[in-house]
Amino acid sequence: MKNIKESSYFILGMGNIGKILVQRLLEVGVPKEHILINDVDQNRMIAAAAQFNVGTANLEDIKIGEVDTIILATPPKVVVETLQSLGKTLRDGQLVISMAAAVPIQRIRSVLPKNIPVARILPNPPSLLGKGMNLVAFEADTQQSVKDFTFELLGVMGHTIEVQDDLMAWCVGLSGAALRTILPVL
Repeated sequence: MKNIKESSYFILGMGNIGKILVQRLLEVGVPKEHILINDVDQNRMIAAAAQFNVGTANLEDIKIGEVDTIILATPPKVVVETLQSLGKTLRDGQLVISMAAAVPIQRIRSVLPKNIPVARILPNPPSLLGKGMNLVAFEADTQQSVKDFTFELLGVMGHTIEVQDDLMAWCVGLSGAALRTILPVL
């Protein structure tokens, strides 16, 4: 597998996480020509494309089949629908990374071709500053090269810890509870 600077990306969702990921990828030397973005809000997508000087693509664009990694920084409720829309553009060997930690790998896998590895990420607010402690879950048979690449990629947002997919829901709940408990004190 290529390293993060040589790889190409299609990032769906230009909210906080999507935009910070684009910014961090550019900061570590990923060429702007290697990044395509999309957002359901056309104005937000156009603004982000202008801000970062990167390309855009719609979900049916043939260019998506040429990227190495597809990153979903979308709300959980649209992950499956978005992946179904991408269906005909996907190719074997691409990596799909979901930042929607509330959607289990099994649900993501159910709409993807078999030879596309999947990672499920739980980013946290300090990731916006490159100081996050991000959790990642992989399928049981994920190749080490895919794991290594994913850890390198997530390194642009801070530290990463691997957890089992069946524990991710617990981690999501704990993370949310911690924020509701600690932040009011600050």
